[in-house]
Amino acid sequence: MGVMEGAGGIEDETSRLQIQIPRDLFKPDGYNHKEALFGIPVYGGFIAEKLYYANTTKMCSAPTADEVAQWKSPYILMVDRGDCTFVTKVRHAQHAGASGVLVADNLCVCKDLACHPDPDTSCQGIEPIMADDGSGADITIPSFLLYKPDADAIKEKLRQESLVQVEMTWSLPTPDDRVEWSLWTSANDSSSAALKEEFKEAMAALGQHQYFTPYYQVYDGAAYNCVNFPDHCGSLCTNHGRYCMPDPDKDPYHGYSGRDIVIENLRQKCIWNHYGGENTGKEEGVGLPWWGYVREFTEKCSRSSRFTDPNCIKEAMGAAGVDHKKIEACMEDAGGVDQDRENLILQAELLEKLKKSIVIVPSVYVNNVVQRGGISSVTVLSSICAGYLEGTQPKVCNCVGVAPDQVMTCVQGGDYRPVSQKMGGSGGGVSWGGVLGIVTLVILGMTAAGFVYWKRTQEQMREQVRSILAEYMPLEDAPGDSNPSTTAGGGSVDSFSGSRANSRYYDLQPMKATGGSGSNGDTAAV
Repeated sequence: MGVMEGAGGIEDETSRLQIQIPRDLFKPDGYNHKEALFGIPVYGGFIAEKLYYANTTKMCSAPTADEVAQWKSPYILMVDRGDCTFVTKVRHAQHAGASGVLVADNLCVCKDLACHPDPDTSCQGIEPIMADDGSGADITIPSFLLYKPDADAIKEKLRQESLVQVEMTWSLPTPDDRVEWSLWTSANDSSSAALKEEFKEAMAALGQHQYFTPYYQVYDGAAYNCVNFPDHCGSLCTNHGRYCMPDPDKDPYHGYSGRDIVIENLRQKCIWNHYGGENTGKEEGVGLPWWGYVREFTEKCSRSSRFTDPNCIKEAMGAAGVDHKKIEACMEDAGGVDQDRENLILQAELLEKLKKSIVIVPSVYVNNVVQRGGISSVTVLSSICAGYLEGTQPKVCNCVGVAPDQVMTCVQGGDYRPVSQKMGGSGGGVSWGGVLGIVTLVILGMTAAGFVYWKRTQEQMREQVRSILAEYMPLEDAPGDSNPSTTAGGGSVDSFSGSRANSRYYDLQPMKATGGSGSNGDTAAV
């Protein structure tokens, strides 16, 4: 079904666009613009650089070397809208070295009488949204859409070869001890299913430290003539074509329909209004019964075969503690779904979607800043905890920072301590005490092994010495034998088995003398 309507002319709340040079282009309140839903904004900072205009190309293809040579880095590049997606233009500008991009709108808003349309062009009802075409994950520079009257005035200055300096600024939301956040979703939104199933315990822990609001996507059937020609839109709409959703199973004749999704969206919004909306006491902004119902519905009733099953819906309400009759009355009191009239709740969702320029569902906003990247329980809890004033985070935020697969286990545990802390640690890994214990055990083990090795080496050395000495030990003389070391002249021979060998032997074993005497008076040592 596609995008049925774009954004209204609402000034972006988190960014500012200003011309610093020349001063005759300066506006005290800055320039109206739309911030892209892709790229990485410099929250809390700014970019102020010289502006160049790509007047020879719309940047639908890579610029030539001659074109790039005219743009001296660092710079912000202005490109004309048209012929390709916003993402394509910004990607080529990024590759060319731009720090930021201004896309100059080429169409006037119909109600803007000060805007002068180009020849042979029509006006547009609202300014377009700089949406991601699905391939913008590689874009790292910021970009704004500049309204046509302002873009024309700036381009005229650039044609006069005047130097123009542009400042792109992003405000950092002022944090406090409560975080406001919202989820844009739908009853058949599979991308946020895990969040709906897992986040109830986190909400109970966050409690009044946060304020949550769910919003539901509906399309304006009037923009597609579904009101004037109900049969034209088939089973996609309620209230005679006023509120529509695309067919979920791509089969307009079988299964559940876009109309069924609109009805379930209305039901879930009624549950929120009664159990988490304004004037609901301690549940205001928390809505645990709503979280209980969307969990039960997602787990048990979201399949096409049970999406409209009244018994499944009643069971889900009963499990969540929701009054079925009260919710059915809410849906009817708001305007129902069959009558040819507005439904107050669905109309409010439609206007809020237009005001916030919502294109992508699901979307999460934390302190009015859209969360970029995938939506999961871990990323949402991390974004919420990052939104608090330092020192005011609730205890459940202690679970953020551990391994992603442990965060929700920590939350569901109830004491909000990571597993490592429960084991005596102080963080998401091994504690210092554990590290010191391991090091001590290693040192003791190495010391013990070294001592055993030393003892064994000493024993082996002693055995070797004993075996060597045993080979050279003198034999004891037989009685009456003359000393073989004695010469005929009565002198002794200092042989290896004589005095030196016997000296070493004396060191190891007491000397034993014999009583026999030789002709030379020498004594043999045994």
